[in-house]
Amino acid sequence: MSGPKPLRALIAAYRPAGERIAAGGEAAILAAAWPDAVGADVARRTRTAGFRDGALTVLTPSSAWSHQLTFLTPTILERLRASCSGIALRRLRFIVATGRSRLLLRGAAPARAPRATDTRNVGPRESGATDEAALDDIPVPGDDLDALLVRLRRAQTRLDESRVRAGWQRCAGCGCWTQDRARQPRCAVCRQQERKLSDGAIARMLADAPWLTHAQVHEHLPHADLRSYERVRRTLATQWELQMFNARARLRRDAIQAGDRVIAWSYAMLAAQRPREELSDAVLANIVGAQWAAALRMAEQSSARTRKAQRPSREKSTK
Repeated sequence: MSGPKPLRALIAAYRPAGERIAAGGEAAILAAAWPDAVGADVARRTRTAGFRDGALTVLTPSSAWSHQLTFLTPTILERLRASCSGIALRRLRFIVATGRSRLLLRGAAPARAPRATDTRNVGPRESGATDEAALDDIPVPGDDLDALLVRLRRAQTRLDESRVRAGWQRCAGCGCWTQDRARQPRCAVCRQQERKLSDGAIARMLADAPWLTHAQVHEHLPHADLRSYERVRRTLATQWELQMFNARARLRRDAIQAGDRVIAWSYAMLAAQRPREELSDAVLANIVGAQWAAALRMAEQSSARTRKAQRPSREKSTK
């Protein structure tokens, strides 16, 4: 809302410049830093067009420019992040400009006049041809692009060399540079992904057999150390306990569902590290409570009676 505001409201809304960037200000900051990040030559032929979800959109005069700049993305991102440290910039998105924007970007470097002996791009044109179609015949200044590519590759080489001197190393997984004091072969992101995959394998095994100990899990999953095993057990126990808590209303009405019983049995076997047939009534009640234990045993007895009643009919049908 524009117009005068109370001093109290202005003071309450004040934030230090380094603490928070106003909404919408990231695009302006990146646009101001773009010429320094790519150089004057590239800045004359490109324009930033918006910033959203960590992606900076950049307009280029042609697909050749977009293709060449894609190879230079790591260097450009490094420079932008260095000058705009408060912005979560993750990637660049190059788009060929259209309409007036394309005319402006193309017009930044005059087109070369075709030689009399060069007829590759010279030919009859209908009187109704548009300027936009004529722009497609303008050759891309390959010399400028090649020189720019050489300069930026040299800058990238110098940057890589300085990182090596500073103790940085490339991740064996993703190939990104990382400054890890532990000198591990993989970066923190790759290690986190590996841990996620390892925990997922342990969780699937415990979901099928919650009573398994670490030694039994380790036989099938050699990468499952004790720390990962205990972490997954705590996570599963928390999830199953929460689901049992959400089913307490059905438990009070003696209307628990088959899924509720599966969760309760899994939680009990996980806590006791014993299979279902080895859980006594006392142990079961101590883990899940007397009401849950009674409901589980009652469902067990009902299922046994049903199977017993169906057995003669199956034998009779077999005969």
